[in-house]
Amino acid sequence: DPIDLSGLKVVDADFAFSADEILIQKLKIGQSALKLVLANGVLNANLSKLNLYEGQGSGKLTVNGASATPQIKADFTLAGLEAEPFLTDALDFSRLQGASAFDIAVSTAGRSQRDMVSALDGEGSIKFANGKIKGINLAQLTRTVLSAATTGWQSGGSQDTDFSELSGTFTINNGILQNNDLKLLSPLVRVTGAGKVNIPAKTLDYRVEPKLAATLEGQGGETEATGIEVPILITGSWSNPRFAPDLKSMIQNRENIEKTIDSIKEDKGKSLLKGLMGEPANDTGTSESGTEEEEKVSPEDALKKLFGR
Repeated sequence: DPIDLSGLKVVDADFAFSADEILIQKLKIGQSALKLVLANGVLNANLSKLNLYEGQGSGKLTVNGASATPQIKADFTLAGLEAEPFLTDALDFSRLQGASAFDIAVSTAGRSQRDMVSALDGEGSIKFANGKIKGINLAQLTRTVLSAATTGWQSGGSQDTDFSELSGTFTINNGILQNNDLKLLSPLVRVTGAGKVNIPAKTLDYRVEPKLAATLEGQGGETEATGIEVPILITGSWSNPRFAPDLKSMIQNRENIEKTIDSIKEDKGKSLLKGLMGEPANDTGTSESGTEEEEKVSPEDALKKLFGR
């Protein structure tokens, strides 16, 4: 539907007020303090206090109804928000849980909502803490790829990735969000990544690189990880994305293959991989069911077979 801001030209105003509840489309904002200045068709709003989705924030909003094409500029800092309900209401995206923080500055112009989304420009940062990504278990997918040569492709188990931290910065150009420094810390994997989000089309095109963590000490550990790396491609709609290992990249990257095999030769890496494959490991790096020599297929041999080496 066309956006008509001509009503902003009718009157000038300058006032401050508080509100117990504000509803902007699906977004639900609780108790808030605002100062509004409306002059010559331009509305400047200073939102000094916002309570929303169990978190707080502040920001500034400019709505220009005087220009031939309506313009909007926004600058917000938000912290402590419950990610899933907020992102569901704001972007119709329900795959992230956790406490979230956002710093975002954007601007756009257009005669309809579609035009404004397609013209969106800006930059910002995001951080999620103690949450989960729903619908994909990165540790399990990594394990499945590494064990495929001997056990076949496996499914089942939890299809979520728990994390202590998920963060990154981004730029937006004409509705396309670009992120080059995605970082995720979880009990079993450390993940880096980069990619694009097409906001108008609601699609993803990401490549992430999980590495098995060097220890199983839980969330919040260092980013140090072993060389066991399985790049994963995330594509498709953000409501139902596709996850697939980038096996071609793995096989072509000989250095990564050598690092992976070398890491398995070490007791720590071998013990961790056996644990991920469902074999209990003792302090010496062997499974409790027998010695390393008694195992039918070692993790090292499985990797060599998988990579064609």
